Amino acid sequence: AVLGKSFERAALSAVSERDSDRLDGLLRQLARKQIVAIESSRPGAEPATYAFVQGLLRDVAYSTLSRHDRRGRHLAAARYFESLADDELAGLVANHFYDAYLAVPDGSQGEEAAVLARVASRAAAVRSIALHANRAALKFIDQALTVTTDPAERAELQVMAASPAWASGSLEDGEGYVRPAVEWYLANGYEAEADDAIATMAGWLLHTSWTEGLRELLESLE
Repeated sequence: AVLGKSFERAALSAVSERDSDRLDGLLRQLARKQIVAIESSRPGAEPATYAFVQGLLRDVAYSTLSRHDRRGRHLAAARYFESLADDELAGLVANHFYDAYLAVPDGSQGEEAAVLARVASRAAAVRSIALHANRAALKFIDQALTVTTDPAERAELQVMAASPAWASGSLEDGEGYVRPAVEWYLANGYEAEADDAIATMAGWLLHTSWTEGLRELLESLE
């Protein structure tokens, strides 16, 4: 259930910490009870992917896990996908670290998961921006902002979010990200960073011919 509606056997083994024989037996039992089914397979090979027959079954199974069990299993899933060293799994790794944080956000365990989620979410955002997957980039930046307490890093993430927000067609959302960063930079003596952020905002306003927004920006900074 931690892995989602569908899952691969190898990932399930990593998350459940069960040996192959025991795991195969349990999967056969679940298949006979029509809880999971083989989603895809290769001729002459073991099933590639299993899936819950109904999404509700997955939701019920997930809800039975304690917060600490969810945290531990999401961490195990993240580390498994991370070990595959596949850039395409960056978002999956980030989501599992973030879900581990959400499961237990307080105390030392929450702090540990927050650090992992911050690093992974930022990496996933950078990759999404490079692929022009703007909505995905914003999702990962928002995740990173949720777990980031350092104000300078928060400002940097907010500036990073501006371009994918504008590219998604929302000038207001882009400005909503970058303006607080500009204000923090100016209030705390980061003049070079503030200039870069202002130039980023002004560039997009000029690119879109939003002269009213550009005028308001300049007036607010006088």
